[in-house]
Amino acid sequence: HPVAKRLLWQRLCERNALQYRLKGTEKRSRGPIVVCVDESGSMHGEPNEWAKGLALALLDAAAKQGRGFALIKFDTRITGRLDAAVGEKPPTEKLLANLLSFAGGGTRFEPALDVARKVIDGHRDAGGPHLRDADVILVTDGLCDVPDDWGRAWDAWREATGTTCYAIPIGQTPTDE
Repeated sequence: HPVAKRLLWQRLCERNALQYRLKGTEKRSRGPIVVCVDESGSMHGEPNEWAKGLALALLDAAAKQGRGFALIKFDTRITGRLDAAVGEKPPTEKLLANLLSFAGGGTRFEPALDVARKVIDGHRDAGGPHLRDADVILVTDGLCDVPDDWGRAWDAWREATGTTCYAIPIGQTPTDE
């Protein structure tokens, strides 16, 4: 019946059906998730809370997917770092210390992204999954200028290695521009 068929598809999409089978191919192993969280003064308050909540959710996703995880907090310098190897959870004390602290300085993306690159290169050198399976997530309000030469070098490395990089804007309001 057409209505029953539509309800079945809805339940399957919502994973609420009594039975369903997943089809497709999933990579056997994937590289680390490296989250860089902007802790500049402009991220104070609610943007910081959202950014840290997102980092915590990504830590959970990495654990469920059997991936390594690194949290890099930054303003103009590295203000904190937390690493979790595949199958490990970071100590609760270190996790809380990183989530509850806030630096509040200026903003420079380069130090955090340089450390992210080292984490990914180190993961590959230690025999981890292929570098192309790594993800870098930059969580920021975007208030930063990056030198052109550094940006070109980062893009060249990212393209050469196939590393995926995402920027998630926090605390920005849409403009008409």
